[in-house]
Amino acid sequence: MKTRNSLTLKLSIIILSVVLFIFAVIVTFNFKVSQKLLVEDAKKDARYITKLTISQIQGALSTVEGPVDLFSKYISENKASSLQLKRIVELMVINSDKITSSFVYYFKTPGDTSTIRHYFKQANKSKTEGKINIPDKVLKAWHEKLSISKKPYWSEPNFDSASQGLTSTYVVPMFDSLQGHGKMLGLIAIEFRLKWLQSFLQKNKVYDSDYIFIISKQGKPVVMPGNRFTFDKTILGFAKELNNPDLYALGKKMMDGETGSFEMQDVIKNESSIYYYEPIPSTSWSVGVVFPKFELFGQLYSTTFILGIVGLTGFLLILIFTIVILKRQTKPLRELSAAAKEIGHGKFDVTMPVIHTHDEVGILNDSLRNMQEELKSYIKNLVKTVKEKERIEGELQVAQKIQMGYLRRDFTRFAQNMDFEISALLKPAHEVGGDFYDFFKISDNKIGIAIGDVAGKGIPAALFMSVALTLTRSGNYTKSSLANVVGKINNELCKQNDDSYFITAFFGVLDLSTGELIFCNAGHNYPYLLKKSDLFEIQVTHGPALGVIGGQKYKTGKLKLGRDDMIFLFTDGITDAENVNKQFFDKTRLEEALRMDLLKKPTEITKDVYQDIRKFTAGEAQFDDITIMVLKYGPTIKG
Repeated sequence: MKTRNSLTLKLSIIILSVVLFIFAVIVTFNFKVSQKLLVEDAKKDARYITKLTISQIQGALSTVEGPVDLFSKYISENKASSLQLKRIVELMVINSDKITSSFVYYFKTPGDTSTIRHYFKQANKSKTEGKINIPDKVLKAWHEKLSISKKPYWSEPNFDSASQGLTSTYVVPMFDSLQGHGKMLGLIAIEFRLKWLQSFLQKNKVYDSDYIFIISKQGKPVVMPGNRFTFDKTILGFAKELNNPDLYALGKKMMDGETGSFEMQDVIKNESSIYYYEPIPSTSWSVGVVFPKFELFGQLYSTTFILGIVGLTGFLLILIFTIVILKRQTKPLRELSAAAKEIGHGKFDVTMPVIHTHDEVGILNDSLRNMQEELKSYIKNLVKTVKEKERIEGELQVAQKIQMGYLRRDFTRFAQNMDFEISALLKPAHEVGGDFYDFFKISDNKIGIAIGDVAGKGIPAALFMSVALTLTRSGNYTKSSLANVVGKINNELCKQNDDSYFITAFFGVLDLSTGELIFCNAGHNYPYLLKKSDLFEIQVTHGPALGVIGGQKYKTGKLKLGRDDMIFLFTDGITDAENVNKQFFDKTRLEEALRMDLLKKPTEITKDVYQDIRKFTAGEAQFDDITIMVLKYGPTIKG
C-alpha cells in the first residue's frame, strides 16, 4: 500500500536530514575544539600545580637544609664541644615535627665506622646521647658519596619503624675548613618525615578525582595514593607486573629527570588520564600530577548533552512546522496526482483541480489539462484505428485462407498410379505472400510443374502472384510449346503493370514415359538435380523475369531424368534466411542439407530443409516467403 503525502514526507526527511547533519557537524566540531582546549588548559594547570608543589616542597625542605648547612659551617669553623653538639642536635628535633632524628658523626679514620661514638636525638626517646642504630653499609655509602660530590644530598626514602612511615635523610659533609676543600671530618644527618606530604599535596587538588604523586630517583614511591603501589616496589617493576608499557615509559622518563606530559590509562583509578611530571631539583625526585579525562571533560559532556537536548527539541519543532508547511504547499500537487491517477485508470472526464498560481504547479496543471484533452482525442482515434486494424487483419486472414486454398496440396492423389512423387511447401512471411507453386496434368503421359517468386511482399505481391498462377494454369500446353506459353504469360503480366511488378519463375513439362523434362527458367533460382550419389545445379536461364519486357521470346531446355532422379525447386527465401549473427543460410548450407537427403522421399526432403532453416535462424523473424517443390521421377513403391 502506497503512503499518502509521500512527497511531503520525502521533502521533510530531506530538509530535516540536512538540518540534523549541519547541527551534528557543529556540535561535533564544538566538542572536538573544546576538548582540545580543555586538554591544553589541563596541561597548563598540571604544569602550574606541579611547579607550585615543587616550590612548596622545596620550601619545606629548605627548613631543614638551611639550618643544617649553617650547622655544618659552624662545626667546620669552630671546634664545638660535645655539650654544644648535643644541644644543637636536640633543638633541631624539638623545633620541627617533621624531623625524626638528627646526629653528628665524626670519622675516626675515613671509612672506619666500627668504634665511633656520635651524638643523636630521637623524638620518641628522652636520652640525647648514645649509639644510633645506622647500619655500617649505610654510613659507608654516605661517606663514599660525600667524598666524591662534597655536597649535601637527600637520601633515597626509607621506611622508619620508629615513626611507622617513610623518611628521607639529608646528609651534609663537615670539613676542617669553610671552603669545603680540606679534610672531611664527618657528616651531619637529619632524618625527615615524609608522611606529611600526603596531606600537604591534597591542598593542591583541582578536581575531586585528580591526585599528585612523587617517586624517588630509583623509582620508589614517596607519595602514592591507594595501596597497590607499595614501598617495596619500583615503578618499573610495578609496570612489568601489570604488563603496562605506558606506565613503564612514564616511570623511565620520571626517573631520568625529564619534564613533560603523557596520556594513558591510570593504573590507580583505571581511567583515561593526563599525566604531567617534573623533577624536584634538590632531591632528584619527580612529581607527577594526574587529571582524569572524565572529570576534566565532565562539564563539556554535560554542556554537550544539554545542547543535544535543546537541538533535539528544536529539531522536533522544525519537523512539525516543516510537515505543516509542506503539506499545505503540496496540496495542489496531491490533487493533481489524484487526477492523474484517475486519468491513468481511463477516467478521462475527471474534474481537474482549480489552480490559479503561475508557478511550476500552475504550469503542471495546464499541461495535465492539455494532456487530458489530447488523451481523449488519442483514445478516440485509437479505438477507431484498432477497429480498422482488426477489420484489415480479419480480411487478411480470409485472404490468406483463400490464397493458401488456391495452392494444391493433393500430392498423393495427383501422383496416384503414376511414375512420380511430388511434394511442396509454402511459408509466407506475412499473412499473404508473393510466392507460388503449382503442378497440373497436361495429358496421360505429361505433367506440368511451376514455381514463382514475385518481387515484393504483402497484398500487392499476393494479387500479382494470383494473376501469375491463374495464367500458368490457363496455358495451352498441349497445342503450344512451353516457350510460347511462357511468352504469353509474360505479355499478359506486362499489361497495365504501372507499378512495374515482376516475377521470377520456373516452368517444366515432364514426359512420364521417357523421363524427358522440357523446362524454361525465367530469371529464377537455379534448380538442383538430385541423384542417388550427388546433386547438380541446373545453371540455365532462358529469359528475364516475367512482367518486365513485353514481347520477349523465351527459350527452353531439356533434361533426361533417370529412375529415382529428383528435381529440387525453391525461392530465394531459403538462401536469404538470416540468423541473429546476420549470416545467410546461402547455397552452401542448402547443398549440405540436400546431400544428407539424397535417398529420402520428396515429402521428407521438403520437411528436413525447412527444419534446417528454422534451426539456423533460431527463432529470428522470417523476412521473405519460403517455397520448396520436389519432384521425383520413377514408379512409387507400394507397400
